[in-house]
Amino acid sequence: MKRLVSVLALLALICTFVAGTYVFGNEFIGAAGPVSEAAADAGVAGPVSEAAADAGVAGPVLEAAANAGVAGPGQDDTAGEDSAEAQADSEAAQDIKESQQADSAAAEETITVTSAQEDLTKAETQDSAKADKKATSQDAGRADKKATTQDAGQADKKATSQAEAQTKAQAETQASAQAEQQAAAQPGTQVPAQPTAQAEVPAQPGTQAPAQPTAQDQAPSNAQAAQATPANQAPAVDVFPGVIFIGDSRCVQMQAAVDGGGCMWICKNSMGYDWFESYAVGQADPRVGRGTKVVICLGVNDTDHVNQYAALTNQKAAEWAQRGAKTYYVSVNPVSTNPYRTEDEVEQFNTTLPGLLSGVTWIDTHSALAGTGLHIVDGLHYDDNSYLTIFNLIMGSL
Repeated sequence: MKRLVSVLALLALICTFVAGTYVFGNEFIGAAGPVSEAAADAGVAGPVSEAAADAGVAGPVLEAAANAGVAGPGQDDTAGEDSAEAQADSEAAQDIKESQQADSAAAEETITVTSAQEDLTKAETQDSAKADKKATSQDAGRADKKATTQDAGQADKKATSQAEAQTKAQAETQASAQAEQQAAAQPGTQVPAQPTAQAEVPAQPGTQAPAQPTAQDQAPSNAQAAQATPANQAPAVDVFPGVIFIGDSRCVQMQAAVDGGGCMWICKNSMGYDWFESYAVGQADPRVGRGTKVVICLGVNDTDHVNQYAALTNQKAAEWAQRGAKTYYVSVNPVSTNPYRTEDEVEQFNTTLPGLLSGVTWIDTHSALAGTGLHIVDGLHYDDNSYLTIFNLIMGSL
């Protein structure tokens, strides 16, 4: 671009010079020509004629020379200047052409460089996309492999835990069955109970609380019946002429606190009316006879079943009385703050049930415990000393 500007400036300078020269030349010729012609017509010589006259040359010679077309000095200068101007114009045009060619070549070079840069950028973008895709695939593969490994490990761990739990449950069941067989074979003894610190989980009104697993059922089960004689023959069960406790987890812990106390215990954690009707009564019934004292300690887990407890207890008490046995019902003992049962519900149960019982002796340990230093450890259960106090109150009322 700079070169083009220089050429144009040069061209302008040349044009100015040529124009000036042309004007100057015309004035010179015009001044000499007419004077000489007029002088020739009048016979007077101009400056050149006078010089020629001095040299002995006549004016007509100059005229003849003029007529013959011989140019003077001014005409030769004009022709040279025209030729120089034409040459300058040609050179300027050539310079302009070369400048245009150079600009075109520079533009083509720029386009070529830009195209190369675009190709390079495109190639880099494609390489980056391929690398990202490859990295994503590798990450996904690792994640799938890790998840599969974790799932397999968890499944193996769960299967192992289940197998261990089943093995443990089978061992506990066998131990419980053996203990129950021994108890049944020796009337007057009880199945050893293990203390549990598990909190009672009372049921909501109108429902039965779910049973929580324990090491064993406190009462003799049908395990010995399975080892008995033919299926159509009832198992031989000796009458227990002592005290049979039927109860929930409070009885489980009381049995442990008094080391059995020479009694038979049919009790299990978190139990209520449904278990009393479907299981406990069936376990106690064949063992009830002359001299048996059945003590029922249920209700804290489902105080809303007071009418059902009364009806079933009255029915079984009448049957057992015919065999020479007596039936007792122990009040639900105090509770403190806990998420399952309130003291108001306990007192309502204790107030309602005695009026519904018939042929059953009511033992009000709830009132008797006032001022005895009862210690509730979790809102529902007691310490060993409190259980000993409750046991002595019951045994003293039989």
